[in-house]
This record gives sequence, C-alpha cells and structure tokens, in this order.
Amino acid sequence: MRVHGKTTPGLATPRRKSEDTSTGGPVKIPERFTLIHGRSKPKLDAIMEFETHDLDRQGPKQAPDLSDPTPHSRIAWFVIVGITIAIVVMHVLGGDATSTSEVAEQNLMDRLEGQTAVGMYQLQGGVAASPTVKKFEQGSMAQRLRGVVLRGALWDSSEARGALFRVEAEAEEAGYEPTESQIETMHLLGQLYADPQLDDRGSLTEAQRAELVDQLGWFGELALAFDSNDAEAREQIVRSANRIAIALTLVAVGGVGAFIFGFILLVLVIIFACLRKLPHRFGAARSTDGLFAEAFALWLVCFLGLHVLLELLIAMLPGLAPHALGVVGLMHCITAFVVLWPVARGVDWHSVRHSIGWTCGGGLWKEIGLGICGWFMTLPLLGIGVLLMLLLMAFSGGQGEGTGFEPTSQPVHPIITSVAEGNIWGLVQVYFVAAVVAPFLEETVFRGLLYRQLRSASGAWPIVGSVACSAIVVSVVFAALHPQGLVAVPALAALAIGMTLMREWRGSLVSPMVMHACNNGMMITLMLVLFS
Repeated sequence: MRVHGKTTPGLATPRRKSEDTSTGGPVKIPERFTLIHGRSKPKLDAIMEFETHDLDRQGPKQAPDLSDPTPHSRIAWFVIVGITIAIVVMHVLGGDATSTSEVAEQNLMDRLEGQTAVGMYQLQGGVAASPTVKKFEQGSMAQRLRGVVLRGALWDSSEARGALFRVEAEAEEAGYEPTESQIETMHLLGQLYADPQLDDRGSLTEAQRAELVDQLGWFGELALAFDSNDAEAREQIVRSANRIAIALTLVAVGGVGAFIFGFILLVLVIIFACLRKLPHRFGAARSTDGLFAEAFALWLVCFLGLHVLLELLIAMLPGLAPHALGVVGLMHCITAFVVLWPVARGVDWHSVRHSIGWTCGGGLWKEIGLGICGWFMTLPLLGIGVLLMLLLMAFSGGQGEGTGFEPTSQPVHPIITSVAEGNIWGLVQVYFVAAVVAPFLEETVFRGLLYRQLRSASGAWPIVGSVACSAIVVSVVFAALHPQGLVAVPALAALAIGMTLMREWRGSLVSPMVMHACNNGMMITLMLVLFS
C-alpha cells in the first residue's frame, strides 16, 4: 500500500507469524481485518462499534444521573392516589345539598329550567313545556312547590291546586315534616290558587307577597305576575323566558351542526391515523420521566394547601371576597412552578420543556388552528360522556334512602353563581380563571406532567394499550378533582380524553390548551346569556 509515495507494509500484504514485531517488522493482523477493501467493511464497522460499547461497559461507572427515580415515583403515586381517593370520598360523603352555596346553585338551575318551560310554552305550547315541568314533581319540597307555581302559570289555578294537593299528600305518605317556612309557603299558594267558587279567595297582602318572593325567588314573582292584572310584570317575565328559550334552541341547533362537523373531522383523523399518515410528535420516553410523577404529587399538595390558605384569608379578611376568584387564579399560576422540580433534581430545562409539551409543535398558529378543530372533534366524545352522566343521575336518583323530599344537587360548577351576579369585575375574574388560568395550568400538570409519566411507564406496552390506559387514568383523575361531583365524571373525563389524544398527536400542549379554553369560554358565555 502506498501512502505519500512510500510503501506501508501490513494492510495490503498479510504478515507471517514468524516475523518479529519488536524490530518494526510486519505485525500479524487478525483475519477479520484483512478484507477492508472487500465486502467485509460493514462488518468491521459493526465489530468496532460493538467493541467500543463493550469497553464502555467495562470502564469505570458513571456518576448517577437520576436515571432511576423509581422509589420516589412510587411515593409520589401513593400521594396522588391517596389525595384523589380522599377527594372522591369528600364528594360522596361531604356534599351537603343544604349548604348555602349548594342551595344558591340549585335555585339558579331551577330558575333556568322554569324560564325555559315558560318560554317553550309561549313558543310551542304545553307539549314542549311538559317534560321540564315534570322534573319539578320530585326532589325537595322547595322544588315541588316551584312546580306548583309553574302549573299555575302555564295552565290554570285548578292545575296548581291539584299539584299542591299531591305535594301535601306525598309528604304525609312519606313521613316528611315540612318546615314552618314551607308550611307558610303552602298556605300562601293555597290562598293564591283557591277556587273562587268554593273558597274565600282573598288577595295577598304586601307582606305576604314579599314573603312568597323571598321563599320562592323568581317563581314567587312568576306566581304573582300571572295571578294579578299586572300586564307589565307578566310581559317582562314572558319576554325574558322567550329569550332564553330561543337562545337554547339556537344552541341546540348549533350544537347539532358542531357535533356533525366534529364527527366528520374525527373520522378523517382516525382514517389518516390508521393509514399512518399523521405525524406523531409525542416524543420518546426518557429515563428521568418518573420525576414528573413527583412534580404532579407536589402540585396536588400545593393545590390543596393554597385552597385552605385562601379560605383562611377570606375568613380573616372579608373584604377579599369580591376578589376571591382573581386571587385563586394568581395562586394557581404560582403552583405551575412545580415544572421546575425535575430541574431541581438535575434534569436540564430543555429536556423538561420538551417532555411536558411546552413547545410550539408544528408552529404556533398551526397548533392554535388544530386546537379549535380538536374542540369540535371532542364534541362526539362529550356527547357520549353526557349520556353516561344522565344515566348515572337517573340511577343514583332512584337509589336514595329517606323520604324522597331531600334536596338534590346538580353537576354544576360553583362559578355559576359568579356568572349569575353579572357584575363586570366578577365576569373579568371568571373569564381569567376559566379561560386562561385553567387551560394553562391544568393542561400543564395533567396532560404535561402526569400523562408524560404514565406513557413513559407503560412504554413497553403496545402503543394502543399505553395511550388508552394512560389517557383514561389521567382523564378520570382530572374529572374527579373538579368540584362538579362524581356524577359529572363521565362528561368531564370525555372532554379530557379528547384533549389527551390531541397531546399524544401533537406533542405540544398548545392545541390542548386552546381546546380547553374554547370549551370553558363557550360555557361561560352561554351561562352569561342565560343568566343575564
């Protein structure tokens, strides 16, 4: 072999075993290296790579790099499961339908259903209003008395009298003892709907009218407006009810259209996924992903601790109550610093940021557009979740013990009372918390930290099983931690599954955050229209 005009022995000509290497003579080369110019070149590369790795294994042990956080991860999961179970138990045992907040929420929902019934009756007749009116034939005594008022307003006083007699008979048969205020309300309604031919029906005094409104709220106003000759008050109630009925009709029509559009998009995405034509940007697992379970457990502890702290602050500083939602939002933003926990444990920030999805994925505007489309695609899943929720409500409603007159609660978010109050500062806080803070924070901790850890832990499974199990666990935990109660878990989990699958597809959290913001923003706007 000639190199720079000189002859170099060795590789071109095999050396003999008898040649002495100590004097610079030819060296015996193993046979496997003698065919460099032939087809054995790849084999040589493979052998050299193998021997390099083998030397690495035999070399000195590297310094620990947090590649085995398993013990801490197990402790973190004990914390996660324990706190989740505790919150579920609180939902089951701690829910008090007679608390001030629960009563206020139930009154708002009853008012909305009553206005819907009046509006549907005015627009389409009694057939359209009957299903809503029948809902008031069960539940608490207050709800049943509101049903009496609805029958009197939509039909006539004889319908109201019959409904009132049934309520009294059912209460006596069930052994339910009405309170003094309920007895007084039944007496006032009996006087209001008395048969003028058989009873001495007298007009209610101003004090009695005020008492009826105080006990029944909007339903008291409805009863007085339809019983008196005050055409202006009656017209105002009817106009408001018609607006709500029209709004709900438009929402239903738009919802059907959005459902169909989302279903078509979902089918197309599934087809492209089956054909392997969708880019999968979720990224590979890292040995340090177990630290994300620790970060999520730390967030849970901070989350609960800050809520307790907020209650103490409001108790000590009552003037803080009008700003409570804004304070909650700011405190939640502070808890987002748990994403730095892996950094504190030695993982570089670049790896953490990409693992949890704090990236722009395929581009910021593209991810935003896909997030909007993803919200439409989640609607079919939401439809399934709502159906399961209604079945669960029907099942749980029929399994209760007692007289049957106990107060019932509906799966509504406590934020509904802030929306119903309608003041500008309150609405600003509601939108800030629900449409900005919640999408950012909840997607970061649930779809960023927790889902990444579960996908990495199940990485040895088939990808379908890993994605399905991880998405279900994350979504159920997400739903259980919300204040709507266990009955709302199917609907909330369905939404969460849609956002989790978007995270799996895009890798970035931008699209799930947009989906989350769209959902919360739409719900708040709808409530604002209905309760304004």
